[in-house]
Amino acid sequence: PGMTVCVIPLALMGNLTLQRISDAVREWVANGDGEKDELEEKWDEEVEEAENDVGGLTMSFLLSQALRFHISGNLANSEGEEEGDLKYQHTVSQCIHLYMWGFICMFLFVMILMKLQGQADTMKDEAEEEAKRIEHRLLGENTDAELALLRREGDNAESKQARAEFVERLLEMLVVAFSMGMAWSMFFATKWYIAQTGTGQGDDALLALVVAVCISGVCFLSIYFIDKLADA
Repeated sequence: PGMTVCVIPLALMGNLTLQRISDAVREWVANGDGEKDELEEKWDEEVEEAENDVGGLTMSFLLSQALRFHISGNLANSEGEEEGDLKYQHTVSQCIHLYMWGFICMFLFVMILMKLQGQADTMKDEAEEEAKRIEHRLLGENTDAELALLRREGDNAESKQARAEFVERLLEMLVVAFSMGMAWSMFFATKWYIAQTGTGQGDDALLALVVAVCISGVCFLSIYFIDKLADA
């Protein structure tokens, strides 16, 4: 079961590689006329956001599959479903174990969102400000030596900006991965717990209905109380 975790970094590297290729294609198309206008900037932002969501969702589902295999010894199919009556054979301790992993994912999600992403945003803002400052200086009168120095500084600023954008996208993907990892873990742990009571045995549709009602009720109550706390 431990080997199933190896597919997660492979998925991350695959997503990052495809993102770089997609980004290069978009830049080539957007700069085909020599400039990148506002609509092309918006197009680039929306596609990047969708790519981050897809990458995060991919890693979160693979993480949930690996965790469930490690805890129960049963590897679910490509849709996350356990074959036959396996879903009804889990113990309460296995449910608690999976719930714990859900809370761990929630903790990691909050830490990235509150700490690391703020630092990445700061790094990106500093790189953009440096690039603008150098661009402004290039508009003035400079000697050949000063122009050469400014161009080198501009290249360094562009490299910093590219690194900052890469880190920002990576962290956004991890935020999605851990938040969805929490959701998958809570969902399957709840399904395991309800199934081990015998509810819906022989009728998967009934089990799915009970799980949906229970999770929806908990979510609505959580949203209500969190909203009250936010207004307090």
